[in-house]
Amino acid sequence: MIQQLTFWTETPEEKLQKRMDALEERMSKTVRSQYAKISELTKRCHEYEYEIEILKSAMARCGLKISVKGDTSFYMIEKTE
Repeated sequence: MIQQLTFWTETPEEKLQKRMDALEERMSKTVRSQYAKISELTKRCHEYEYEIEILKSAMARCGLKISVKGDTSFYMIEKTE
């Protein structure tokens, strides 16, 4: 790796400013990335909500319903009459 020699040295303030600028750029990229991920997850949630409503509607037409008992990981499909 070739290193260029300078005729004058950077002041501590200049070095600090460079580091701050680099950190701000990294932070900005991270924030943009997080907003993109949140947007994608929000889109997926809306799609899943829509699909669930379609499934519920189809089940109701077949005379079925979903009931949740206590813990949401346990559910029952019941025949309505």
